[in-house]
Amino acid sequence: WGGPAQRRAVPSMAAQDAVGAWLNENSTGDADYTATKPAITAEYLAAYNIIIIQDISGWAAFTAEEKAAFDAWVRAGGGVMTLMGYSDNGNEMVNVNDLLSFTTMSYIPSTDTSTPAQRDALLGTCKDCYGASAPQAGWTSHPIGLNVKKVGAFYGRAVTAGSGEVVAQEGSVVLGAAAGVDSGRVFVFHDE
Repeated sequence: WGGPAQRRAVPSMAAQDAVGAWLNENSTGDADYTATKPAITAEYLAAYNIIIIQDISGWAAFTAEEKAAFDAWVRAGGGVMTLMGYSDNGNEMVNVNDLLSFTTMSYIPSTDTSTPAQRDALLGTCKDCYGASAPQAGWTSHPIGLNVKKVGAFYGRAVTAGSGEVVAQEGSVVLGAAAGVDSGRVFVFHDE
């Protein structure tokens, strides 16, 4: 779910198209992309096993009924991965935090896990080598982070792990957290 990403993972493909193409080629499932907010109902959600939430900052707020349907879908075995850091809009996480409030994990408003000054200090003259993103480490032995060394970040948002398990952290800043919620799974990551 979400608006088009600012950067392209594959030349000539929007990031959503690249992710969908990779999933369709490398898994037994089918991936599709939803740019505009659908009506979130149990019937709609029943078609999905996993939902990746990208930039939904432009979507209308979720109703109480939509949040209840999403909560129930996750608890019944749905999987969710949320991504953040699409722009320097410090409040871009409002809709995601509202939708995931049942998990106790959230994004921290007006945080930036990779500021221009940090990128300049970390990357120096080689900042274009990383696409101007700052390489971020701190991955734990959690299965999601196992063997991951660094991932680039550009305008990421710090995470509150709540009752989730920390997956990536640099210093006191949590970059990713995951939680089992009844039969479902949720992974909250600081950047896209």
